[in-house]
Amino acid sequence: MSREKIIDFGLDKNQKDRVDEVHGRAFVINTLTGCHDWRSRWREFGRKRSHNLIEMGLKGGLTANSLTLGGDSIHEAALSIVEWDNMMASIQDKGRKILSAKDIEETKKEGKSGYIINFQNTTNLEGKLSPIDLFHSLGLRIMQLTYQKANLVGDGCGSRRADAAGLTDFGVNVVERLNKLRIVVDLSHVGHATTMDALDLSKQPPTFTHTNCHGTYGFKFMRGKSDEDLQAMAERGGVAGMTCIARFVREEGDLEGSTINHYLDHVDYAVNLIGVDHVGIGLDINEGLTPEDYYGVNNQTYEARFQADPTSHTRRKHPYEHYYVFGLETVSNIKYITEGLVARGYSDQEIMKILGGNWLRYFGMIWGQ
Repeated sequence: MSREKIIDFGLDKNQKDRVDEVHGRAFVINTLTGCHDWRSRWREFGRKRSHNLIEMGLKGGLTANSLTLGGDSIHEAALSIVEWDNMMASIQDKGRKILSAKDIEETKKEGKSGYIINFQNTTNLEGKLSPIDLFHSLGLRIMQLTYQKANLVGDGCGSRRADAAGLTDFGVNVVERLNKLRIVVDLSHVGHATTMDALDLSKQPPTFTHTNCHGTYGFKFMRGKSDEDLQAMAERGGVAGMTCIARFVREEGDLEGSTINHYLDHVDYAVNLIGVDHVGIGLDINEGLTPEDYYGVNNQTYEARFQADPTSHTRRKHPYEHYYVFGLETVSNIKYITEGLVARGYSDQEIMKILGGNWLRYFGMIWGQ
């Protein structure tokens, strides 16, 4: 089946016009993206990669992308924010740093594409709380407690203790400091027990910026969330952003690929389970990744990607074409999601909530205006 056929929803002219109108009015917010190789040692190459993220956001009508930066040390993490901001300095007419919900609204009015800085791990705290204050002053607005593995805060979804080990004493202090600074507590890669602990402890609603639903796969996959997780998060007032990593969307996604309809099955499931007010988009696209990047020199990168690791969510070898949902290899194609939501009968109001209205409301609650 051709790629064009896979992403053809059979919309008539009136429906296509509606897609354009709704997508144009919506605050479109994607709560997880990367920018592949923007820190290349070839500075001009890295600059082009960083500018490309903004350009693709503009092309896709994105109001804001949540961009993963960071590093394994305080120094590296702080430097990543400063270096990215320096990359953005020359395109301020196109891109804007997001620090508040009001910034998102103004970015939309200005016709720009904004970036929200997130870290996907707390290892860069080096066992200290004060770096959180430093990172916040530099613009960090979302912080995930763990990645796949256990760290000093708690256990990740790939840990052998994921269902049993909750927050550590240091983890409790980290959540409290994030709350004090009004930084989003992200639990996307966090193990079940640590997730439930954080949901109980946090004074502000934690969230899943990029995940999928166990109930859609029909089996437990470490990077998805159970009904219990999703319901507990929604009851606190959080939002679940659905990812478009093909192997997260369905069991055979790595071997056969996944379509946007498979992706939308997760949206439907989450909407039916926790309500349309708690579902959003968190695509987890590493913008700029090419087949050459994926396979690497003499396939070394490709082979290394599939080394046995019980904490990894990569299970089987798969080609570049099966990395993302067909058609969602770049944030510039995010309108396909709007097309799919129209095809599935969602109302304009519901579509605008899923595209970003829910995230805007949530960020206003956490960050303030």
